[in-house]
Amino acid sequence: MVAVLADRIERSAQEDDTTTASVPLASIWVPVETPTAGECSGEALKTDFANCYVKELPSLAWFVMSLGANVHEAADIAQSAFVEAFPKWDSIRHPRAWLRQVAGRILQCLLRWPTCRRNNVR
Repeated sequence: MVAVLADRIERSAQEDDTTTASVPLASIWVPVETPTAGECSGEALKTDFANCYVKELPSLAWFVMSLGANVHEAADIAQSAFVEAFPKWDSIRHPRAWLRQVAGRILQCLLRWPTCRRNNVR
């Protein structure tokens, strides 16, 4: 976003004859939509996933703990949700909601079948 804004300011200044002319911000700033995970490819997709992982992992673990998991289970469940998300990352349109839904389902599975919890198996 900042790079787009800087590029527009630079182009506007080049078009103007004087270098000291001020450029009205309202005429330059145009909102640029952030690409969804589905619109990214290759390295951008990995970077998008990594950014989401760093940003959402702590809040996802807290969310799972609020549903009844202990600290260690919450960390494992949050990690498992991201493991499931990675192969589908290009098709996930709302990552935070998707991750929370998957994490909730994993926790439900663990709560229903205590042997899964004991054996650390989903």
